[in-house]
Amino acid sequence: TPLKLEFEEAPAPKLLLEQEPPAIDSSGEPSLGLWIHDEDLLLEKSPLARYRPASIAAFSPTGVWQTHGYSAPKREFLRLALADGAARASEHFGVDAVRQGAEDLPGAIAGWASDSRLDTVVASRPFVGPLADQLEAIAAALEAGGVRLVLVRRPTDVAVMNRATAGFF
Repeated sequence: TPLKLEFEEAPAPKLLLEQEPPAIDSSGEPSLGLWIHDEDLLLEKSPLARYRPASIAAFSPTGVWQTHGYSAPKREFLRLALADGAARASEHFGVDAVRQGAEDLPGAIAGWASDSRLDTVVASRPFVGPLADQLEAIAAALEAGGVRLVLVRRPTDVAVMNRATAGFF
């Protein structure tokens, strides 16, 4: 007897909309900060390149790395990569970058934003994983201080993700 297979159609993938970085009023006193993280270290060649930040920060999220068991060589590589990304961003944007370790990443970012008198922190949106898992806490910590978190995806990432039908995305 022939085998009868039944299946359900998979739902169509949800499309991500390609979004332009938000328009941010840069008139008057600058109050925009750029957060560099280890998932996107090339802000000077990203949709964020056009901003004129008052401050730039690159945090080594040591607490996240410890929690997720990152090896010592991996942590050192990421620390050096963040330092390199911060140096290039400083040169591009003409602003010194704050570089420090952060046992408590949400608290460190909120502290930097407060100390720098920022009202908006902009970053490339991290993908799935330990850093992305911190976004809700980071947004809440910033919001508690009256600071808005704006996350932007690269158009090339959005284009690829919209074509993915399974797997990582």
